[in-house]
Amino acid sequence: MKQVCTQITKFLLMSILPIALYGCDSKPSKPKQQNEKLMVTKWYKAVEIGDANTAIKLATKICGKIPNYTSLPGYINLCKDSKINPKYLKLNFNIYDFQYWEHSLFFKNLSQRIINKSKNNQHPISALFSAVHDRIKPIKPPKGTVLWPYTIWKLKKGVCDRQAWGLCELAYQLGYETQIVYLRNPKTLISPHTICEIRKENEKWVADPLSGKLLSNISIVDISTNPKLATSTWPKRTGWQEAIKNPIYFLPAYPQDYCQRNQLLQHKIQTVLKEKCPRFGQSPIDRLHKYISLTSEKDQAFNYQFWFYPFRLLYSQIRKLAQIKRVHTQKPKAIIEPTLRCNDL
Repeated sequence: MKQVCTQITKFLLMSILPIALYGCDSKPSKPKQQNEKLMVTKWYKAVEIGDANTAIKLATKICGKIPNYTSLPGYINLCKDSKINPKYLKLNFNIYDFQYWEHSLFFKNLSQRIINKSKNNQHPISALFSAVHDRIKPIKPPKGTVLWPYTIWKLKKGVCDRQAWGLCELAYQLGYETQIVYLRNPKTLISPHTICEIRKENEKWVADPLSGKLLSNISIVDISTNPKLATSTWPKRTGWQEAIKNPIYFLPAYPQDYCQRNQLLQHKIQTVLKEKCPRFGQSPIDRLHKYISLTSEKDQAFNYQFWFYPFRLLYSQIRKLAQIKRVHTQKPKAIIEPTLRCNDL
């Protein structure tokens, strides 16, 4: 009997010892890893087929509890300037996140289809530029339309800034870094035209889809400091030639990118999806620093900022959907406030 008790004690000690030494959660078990991989795969499929509820629930499970963090002052100001409550940055996953995932996946797949259909010797940026220039006509979309790049692509209508943003989204999904560039009149600071600049390692392009101009191995500063180049780029646009001397760069990040929940989700799904993973939720401040690191000292004399327009667009969409919801619930118009409330999300 004593021998049996000794063996049982030994067995229990051998079972407990590894847990005591290494801890229960020191290394994810294979079943746990397989479960996370399965959830990511299901998340991807849900986004692909437009199943918002499932995708949002899976994203919540994949990320677990989001750590507490302090939003950068620049992020908070973008919200406030667009009448969006800064609490939006710390909300749980919601329908606007899903919309962004869906749009990102769309442009990821679209950019690859465009490249696959292009000529063998055509550079990817040239192929994407041609696709945007040929499809999106410089016509103003219907009034009241929420003009995300996805909507612009579907409508086939959009003026200079929308065309430039569409090209930026396509290039971004192929791994390029992008900037929206407002040309500004040096005296009035009003922008008569919008173009974009694209970079990757030592490559750079200035793209103006509206005019059909794609300049390879040229940057904004090259045109800005070379009157002859500006004239040859826009022969009949003296106002643009003057405005290129005072440009301002904007990072075309979506409001959802500024939310840590999407940054964490991107990190989680990237390890599983790899090349299939659409680009979203990448830290805007990191993106901005990366872009500037690709530029020369002359380029850095210009102003680089976060882009306010996507936040205004999100506010417009939230207000529109909130009003529709109130109409359906037959609530009085008096409750519609000029400033967004979190429960409107």
